[in-house]
Amino acid sequence: MAEPRWLAEMPLAEIGEAARNPKAHATESIARSIGRFGYVEPMVLDERTQRLVAGHGRLADLRRREASGEDPPEGVVLDDGRWLVPVMRGWSSRSDSEAEAAGIALNRIGEVGGWESDLLTELLGELRDLDPELLDATGFLSDDLEELLAIHGQAPSLDQLEAEHGAFGERDDWAKVTIMAPQHVAAAWTRYASTFEHEGDALGALLGDLVGAPDDLAVHMERAGDLA
Repeated sequence: MAEPRWLAEMPLAEIGEAARNPKAHATESIARSIGRFGYVEPMVLDERTQRLVAGHGRLADLRRREASGEDPPEGVVLDDGRWLVPVMRGWSSRSDSEAEAAGIALNRIGEVGGWESDLLTELLGELRDLDPELLDATGFLSDDLEELLAIHGQAPSLDQLEAEHGAFGERDDWAKVTIMAPQHVAAAWTRYASTFEHEGDALGALLGDLVGAPDDLAVHMERAGDLA
């Protein structure tokens, strides 16, 4: 029969750390998160060793706060001068190796899951617009968001780009751009360029045809990119 799990309030000073913990910690991000949201996710204790298998970053931050004389964050109880911290209890490892494997798994599985990048970018952008400090508390900074927006953000419209860079004039030169494309697309460009008087019209017609091209065009383009 599986052992039950329970939350127990433990004195901060009595929570033991793992003998070996390979996980590095973003201490500033953890501090911003706890400072904004309080102590939300409980640490996990191994009943066999009486040491943590998850939560060392939170433990270090709480100990720093207590030592500096701060008030305990929301979720931590002050009792007779001691900080009492909710800890998940009831799980026992069978060996030191299993305890270390569990500690790695509890950190690694969240990493390999990754993110739904488009939705993440959208949500982070909304948080920044609402409250920049709320964005910082997520562990993503403004520079991180700008990088995501550059990759996953909504592409600007031609009207936006024209407003930013200016309208094309008769004396303006065309920018030279090299594009890897499958042979039939290159052949189509040669045909359109000889048919239309202006290169812009030729490019517009070609792009219009590509919008309705078969799905395998994307595969050809991806292969061409791999060869570049």
